[in-house]
This record gives sequence, C-alpha cells and structure tokens, in this order.
Amino acid sequence: MAQEPKEKNIHSRHRARVKQRFLDEGLDSFAPHNVIELLLFYSVPFTDTNDTAHALIDKYGSVAGVLDAPYDDLLSVPGVGEHTALLLKLIPALSKRYCEDKFSIGDTLPDYDRIGAYLVSKYVGCQDEKVVALFLDNSLRVICDEIIFEGSVNSAHLSMRKLAETTILKKASAVILAHNHPSGLPIASQDDLDTTRKLRGFLASLQVTLLDHFIVAENKYTSISKDYFLRYIAQYSADKI
Repeated sequence: MAQEPKEKNIHSRHRARVKQRFLDEGLDSFAPHNVIELLLFYSVPFTDTNDTAHALIDKYGSVAGVLDAPYDDLLSVPGVGEHTALLLKLIPALSKRYCEDKFSIGDTLPDYDRIGAYLVSKYVGCQDEKVVALFLDNSLRVICDEIIFEGSVNSAHLSMRKLAETTILKKASAVILAHNHPSGLPIASQDDLDTTRKLRGFLASLQVTLLDHFIVAENKYTSISKDYFLRYIAQYSADKI
C-alpha cells in the first residue's frame, strides 16, 4: 500500500488538531491568525495555510479587517485564490443571515439585548453610515425593518419624509432607530442626542412613539434612551395585566 507523503501527513495531523481544538474550546483561545488558518482549511485542501493566514492578518490587522476586505483586494495577498476570497466574503454575509433569522418579523418585541444584537447584524460588513428603523404595531410586534437613509444621521438630508411615509404605510405605533459609527465608538455624540430629540418630537406629532435610538460600532451597541425604553416596556406590560 502506498504511503501518504510525509509533508501531506504532517499537514493533515496539524489540521486535525486545530479542528479538535475548536470543537473543545471554541474560538476564544485562538489567535487571530489561527482563526483565519482554520477557515482556510476549507478553501485550500492540502497546502500549509499558516503563512497565508499570517499575511492576511498582517495586511488587514484583525479577523474583522480580513473579512471586511474587498474581494479583489484579497486576491492580491499571496496564497489567496478565488475560492479563499469567496469563502472569506461569505462569512460576514452568513453571520448577518444567522442573526436576522434568530429575530423573527411578527414576534412581540424581544428583550433589549436581542434587539441590540439584531441591529448589530444589520451593519455586518457595512463601511458607510446608514440609518435603520424597526417598525412596531400597537402590540409591540415587529412589522418590518427598513433602511431609512444612507449617510450621516445628523445630515440635513436625513429624510423625515421617508420615515413618516414608511411609518404611516406600515401603520406603525412605535419605532426603534439605529445608526452606525463606521470608524468610531458606539457612543452618542451631542448631535446624536439633539437629532434623537427632534425625531422623537417629529414622530410624536404622528402619534408614534420613538422607543429608542441605538448607536452601532465595531459589533457593539449602545442605547441613547435605554431607561425610557425599559419604562415604556414596563408600562406596556402593566397595561396588559
């Protein structure tokens, strides 16, 4: 019986160890290049992928940087072919779909953390600012979500008209807004606070409640009006008793 080439056998054993380590420990103990190396096992069947993983992390700085890199730019990294570039671009899209599927349209408004996680998923791989709105009915069931605007939430071009039209069209009784800080922190600026007050007043004129405004950055989020949100939910629950 022909023996497996020594180099291939070494790589095979290494891959088996890395895969088993993931099954035993998850990714928490993995260095960034180890995470990418594990991914590359599935696009590069036999060759050592360690050098390519290091090259990707060195160029883009982090796992997120690698996954957010443009497809054509990934192809410029030595060792990265079409299958690898496609796999790396698939991961953020798959993550986004996974998070969206865990939050079902038509469900009663879930807890604060699930809303935050869902809104974060809307910005996976997003390099530009955009404003997303969740529209809810008078039983706090989620009707739909819509991109209201692409650009700064504080821009004069933020379309109050589109927000009003969608709110009326969907017969929404409440709205949750979110926008992202692509190159910043999930911390509300003074402009964000001022804009939130204006939007709350504008929606109130339509007899619609602005429940909250989330700021998303680097897969994290914060709430401008968490206390108000929690009080509203508590009052809604009390009214139903």
